[in-house]
Amino acid sequence: MSQRVFSFRQPRWFASKPLRTRSLTLLLATLVWIGLYALLSYRLWRWGVVSGIERSIALLLICVIVGVLLVLGWSST
Repeated sequence: MSQRVFSFRQPRWFASKPLRTRSLTLLLATLVWIGLYALLSYRLWRWGVVSGIERSIALLLICVIVGVLLVLGWSST
């Protein structure tokens, strides 16, 4: 017969400095990304789709690319 021991204590785990730095960087980048989307939505709400369409498309592409990079960054954390 085998003996089993269960431990109900919380594991001692401390976040390393690079992990904290990476998380803070990702958090800051996420806030910038939200700001870019807010700027895009304000531009579309204020001036519509017709006015400045080139800038709106460029801003939309930047938002999508940064969003994909952020998802990849957060998923690897």
